[in-house]
Amino acid sequence: MQYRKSITLFFFISFFSGCGDKHAKVEKPRPLLHNRPAGFWENKQAIVQVMHFYSRVNADNTGKPILDTNGKFTTTAGMSFGTGFVVDTNGLVGTNNHNVNETCPIVMAPAKITTPLPDECPLKTAITPDQLAAPLPAEAYAVCVVKASGRDCYAAEIFAADEDNDLALVQTKQRLPHAVEFVDDSDLVPGDDVYFWGNVGLFLPPSPFFGRYIGRVGPPYFNGDKNGKYYGNLLPILFMDIYLAPGNSGSPMFNGSGKVVCINYSLLPSSVMGVFGGRALGMCIPSKKFIQLRKKNPWPKPTSQPAQTPKK
Repeated sequence: MQYRKSITLFFFISFFSGCGDKHAKVEKPRPLLHNRPAGFWENKQAIVQVMHFYSRVNADNTGKPILDTNGKFTTTAGMSFGTGFVVDTNGLVGTNNHNVNETCPIVMAPAKITTPLPDECPLKTAITPDQLAAPLPAEAYAVCVVKASGRDCYAAEIFAADEDNDLALVQTKQRLPHAVEFVDDSDLVPGDDVYFWGNVGLFLPPSPFFGRYIGRVGPPYFNGDKNGKYYGNLLPILFMDIYLAPGNSGSPMFNGSGKVVCINYSLLPSSVMGVFGGRALGMCIPSKKFIQLRKKNPWPKPTSQPAQTPKK
């Protein structure tokens, strides 16, 4: 008993002797990205919500259309939701292909709209929850881009897509406030701090998430799970010690300098690879894949130029 009292008294004196001494040296914690890294607030303005309302003909495993009792095509209508980012302020937005294309194999399960659309959204009158609950023509679909303010909503259409790497560019006629900047992901070093602004749904503003870069994995080390769900030609994959919630896919991942190094794709469940201690890992698409998509699909600049005063 006396021994325990001595140990307790020792730690008590050691702790408070340092707290009361102005000259006592306290090791400062390592600065974290939570301390507003470069371009932190500006990059928030480049984040948008991407919603895709779709309808498609149902088919079996062989690709044969499924017919109803009257011999007519059966259709499925629904909505997918994710995050996008402004690539060009003249209306070009980047995101995951599965956010805007229902033919992608990992498209979200069809469901009715449960979140009411903002009054400003043109799709509010174009597609309603009642319409989504009923069969729609197979070609009926629309994409809606919502700005970071959470209120302004604009119709958009697919400009270019890379299904192999699950990337897409969508265009809207609306001018957008801020565009992100990309850098080559080859400069990433395991342990580098990263962050992203992600949408949590309900038309709320984007929220910041922080983590660290772990490394990249490619074939033959990562070819798929038992369900065949991962992921075709989508390799290499960048792994982040960061949680990606539904709605975060398509969001750009920033480094400490505020530049995009990869795009969020999906979450690797802890059950797939136990070598990471049972922790779920964020899976991201390298920035160079998106840079290649941009080069293959140049964005036309506005042709109209502001009037210039003739030189005298």
